[in-house]
Amino acid sequence: MHPDSAGGKTRYPVHAWRRRLHLYNHDIRSFIRSYMPQYIDRGFIYLDPPYFQKGKYLYKNFFTTQDHQEIHDLIIQLKCPWMVTYDNAPEIRGIYQGLQVWQFDLVYGAANSGLNSEILYISDEKLLPVQMEKKQNKINLRKQEDSCIGNRITK
Repeated sequence: MHPDSAGGKTRYPVHAWRRRLHLYNHDIRSFIRSYMPQYIDRGFIYLDPPYFQKGKYLYKNFFTTQDHQEIHDLIIQLKCPWMVTYDNAPEIRGIYQGLQVWQFDLVYGAANSGLNSEILYISDEKLLPVQMEKKQNKINLRKQEDSCIGNRITK
């Protein structure tokens, strides 16, 4: 965060990119099919699908296992850099089997005590924060014990 010298307001570094950022709140499948083609050569996509394990308790229209599989199938075909986060569910690990999984901890909200674990999949490890950024932002990002070539797990 950086203080604004004019008004003493706190601004986030993302502020400098405001004219180049586009935020959408759409179904992931329709977003990838409808919006991504226009950004394919200059875009980065971060996807945050609904939670798998608690989805039916949190959302009116939660996703089924088949929905998550369809999302996976679309994501791995993207031609631009991408990142997707999920709750740490064995079913999601199964769907994304073959991709390197990264795990990190966070607190979901003030009413939730303790740390919870989420998982991250990325198209390219260059998208990961460097050690200094992880330390400054207190990110406990760790690679799982899968052996990988690029982003694909070898068997």
